[in-house]
Amino acid sequence: MAAAATWPLATDPAGLSVAGAADNDVYLNQYLIFWGAHALAHEPARLYHPNIFWPARYTFAYADMPLSSSLLMAPVIALSRDPTLTYNLLLLVSIVIGGLGVYNLVGLLLRERWAAGAAAAIYALNPLHFSRYRQPQLFTDHWLPWLLLALLLWLESRGLWQRPATARRATARAAPAWWRPVVVAALFCLHALTGSHNAVFGALLGAAVAGWSLARAGLRRARAAGPPFVRESAVFLLLCVLVLGPAFYPYFVERDRLLQQRLASGEERALVLEAGSAHVADLLASGTRLYRWFDRRFGWPSRWVAGFDRRGGDLFPGLAFLLLAIAALTSSISLLE
Repeated sequence: MAAAATWPLATDPAGLSVAGAADNDVYLNQYLIFWGAHALAHEPARLYHPNIFWPARYTFAYADMPLSSSLLMAPVIALSRDPTLTYNLLLLVSIVIGGLGVYNLVGLLLRERWAAGAAAAIYALNPLHFSRYRQPQLFTDHWLPWLLLALLLWLESRGLWQRPATARRATARAAPAWWRPVVVAALFCLHALTGSHNAVFGALLGAAVAGWSLARAGLRRARAAGPPFVRESAVFLLLCVLVLGPAFYPYFVERDRLLQQRLASGEERALVLEAGSAHVADLLASGTRLYRWFDRRFGWPSRWVAGFDRRGGDLFPGLAFLLLAIAALTSSISLLE
């Protein structure tokens, strides 16, 4: 499926490129991935001070971070020294890892191979990936299903989550283990280090899953699992802070510096913040033909939501995935009940 979705990229991954004639995002991200792998291996103190825009500091924070991709592709970079091959293999590997993750996640929930396979295909081959091949921060979301899978197994080991009846098949309750929160923390850090958008969405989704499980577990089971689960949660949070704190801190430093620079030039704070913010319509828009046809035919949602300036709307999944998620959530609630 990965080869078919990106065809003919797999026929010559070192010679073909997804870079557009007037779009240099691919070359920028190739550089960032290569610099991350080089700095982590040879000069970690200079990770955020690469050899671009010298002598300015924190220039690595001018763009979103691809550190997780640098780690994943480090062997390929060391062996090939080929940025095009590295980038194309990252795209293919991301589809495979994400698809396998969804397959195992749905398999845990339903124990149905066909359902797991269909979910994996929808996740790995969704249009958002197709339209954002030039931004690895948006197609490298392959650690998210593995994160949710590990989170559910951790909650199950403490009696805070139960598999649906269709998926139990005499499955015994998993024995609690100290390494479960460590695995969840490692997967969350890998997911967060693919980009700030993924960090935010992963945190929100993980918190929603944990909160939903705790609410359904009830007060009695929550009290029984309380002290051990609290200690394990503290380990999880501590590991995340130790890894992600130093990684994201330079971005806040650079953001504040640029904000102060713009304010000093006479710009209003509200205008500076608004310029970098997404509007509501941006979250509902997508780059699909169906959405664009609706927008041209009925003027929706661009005509109905103030502030939408027809920027293309391909940064977010759009209404189709939102409606599918609502339908899946409704079906899951019925199944659990």
